[in-house]
Amino acid sequence: MALRRPPTRFELKGDDIEEYNKIMRERDMAKADTKDDIRDSSATLGFKFSSPATKKTAAMQRIGVTGGGGQQVPR
Repeated sequence: MALRRPPTRFELKGDDIEEYNKIMRERDMAKADTKDDIRDSSATLGFKFSSPATKKTAAMQRIGVTGGGGQQVPR
């Protein structure tokens, strides 16, 4: 039978908790800004679609496939 050590405990002061919460808020704001930037840049590039079918159609047009039964455009 393996011996298990008791969990380590830290005593936090009010200042420590405030600092932790401040850092977490800054991190969350940075993540939100990054997500907004990605969303904005994809919208400006034309990747904002209302449905998966529209997205698939646009992708097929970019690679040269017509809207028909998956036929490639003759070159």
